[in-house]
Amino acid sequence: MKSLGRPLFWVTFACYAVLVGWQAANLPDRVPAHARLDGTVDRWGTLTEHVVLGVAMGAMLLLMGPGLGVVMRRMPRSTVNIPHPEYWKRDEHWPEAVRRMTDAVWGFGVLFNLFMIFVMGTIGETALGRPQPPWLFPAALALFLAGTAVWLVGLSRTMRVPADPWPAEPRR
Repeated sequence: MKSLGRPLFWVTFACYAVLVGWQAANLPDRVPAHARLDGTVDRWGTLTEHVVLGVAMGAMLLLMGPGLGVVMRRMPRSTVNIPHPEYWKRDEHWPEAVRRMTDAVWGFGVLFNLFMIFVMGTIGETALGRPQPPWLFPAALALFLAGTAVWLVGLSRTMRVPADPWPAEPRR
């Protein structure tokens, strides 16, 4: 079965981009720039500041999906941190390592896109005078961190060294 990570990444990324575009056209000139964990705004900023940050985050989101494979192919292997480097960084295994990592990161990109949609949406709602309940952000953050932990377990399984990775020693 083919992974849904790639198409879901693009769907969630498009939703994020639409949200930022909608906010650029519809939010007031003054928007929350920082809030405490309970949702209380402790710094206000401009709409321009908010949109520029949203676009910069969008660029970072792109690095999580399509950008990772490109980056991994071009950077020195010594700078790449992956499970079981003694196996995966060997010339004969490197292309498969890049493929596995790239495939896995699409799923994390979906998770991160969803979290950023929530964060940007919460900022927009507060700017429009509809602040969210104080428990909502901590709950969303906990859910994101739990999802990240599940993704990391999946990544460690994806990057397991295959059974019998090296040929057996010849019998004497």
